[in-house]
Amino acid sequence: MQSKYIGPLILLMANLFFMGSFSLAKVLSGVVPVPMVMMARFVAGPLYLIPFFILMRKSFSIDRWGVLAARITFGLLAMFCLFNAFRLGDVGKSTLIFECSTLWAFIAAAFVFKERPHKWSIAAVPLAFVGLYFVIQPTNLWEISIGEGYALLGSFFNMGVYLTLKELRRTNDTYSIVIATYAVAAVLTGIPTVAIGIAPTMTQLGLLLVMGSVGLCGQLCFTLGFKYAPAGVSSMMMLVSIPLMYISGTLFFGEVVNLVGMVGILLVVLSLGVISRYQ
Repeated sequence: MQSKYIGPLILLMANLFFMGSFSLAKVLSGVVPVPMVMMARFVAGPLYLIPFFILMRKSFSIDRWGVLAARITFGLLAMFCLFNAFRLGDVGKSTLIFECSTLWAFIAAAFVFKERPHKWSIAAVPLAFVGLYFVIQPTNLWEISIGEGYALLGSFFNMGVYLTLKELRRTNDTYSIVIATYAVAAVLTGIPTVAIGIAPTMTQLGLLLVMGSVGLCGQLCFTLGFKYAPAGVSSMMMLVSIPLMYISGTLFFGEVVNLVGMVGILLVVLSLGVISRYQ
């Protein structure tokens, strides 16, 4: 197989894993508390990666704990909002709104990191807002559903994840960042889970374990795929998660998209693809 196809194929696998993990999160968030779903997602990190670190004798190093703490905080808030969006709304629409974090990060980076945006990316910004409006289709400018509100709020928190992660990657390796983030987040989400005092059934426990494991596989494929593919290609490949989640919503949860919504989806995906490609 030619090397140019390896990266995109790995990233496609990452998206398929994410679709499976998020679809299970949609199911589980309706029957168990959201903090428990979050804990299952994060506990998979130390469960699998700590033995990997020991066996491979990998070194662990984090030199910017303050930035890491901000990254973990943003990540927890983003996941809390996303899983509540899944619980209260459509998985496809929630994923699309959440992925607008790419748009917010692009705008914020121009001020935080003084990055000069490409002209095509600037042109894509208003197109993305039009598409987002078509997707949400509010009865007036300020009325959106609770699920959509959670997804939108989560997208802003996820912007914080992108910005802090970019700063962390300047001096820290990816595996150290992932294991530190997952381990701390697992402990923090474990506190409210224990406090709630609701024990999952054996079936729910099995599904929680599968959800966390599949999600971690997606995260590892995501990290590996970026190694073998150019940044622009990698960023656009990750947008495949949006149509995949709409497919999941249609097949498994009976979600329906009207013509205006489909136009909005195309506009948002196109805009985010242009921004990811040109920055």
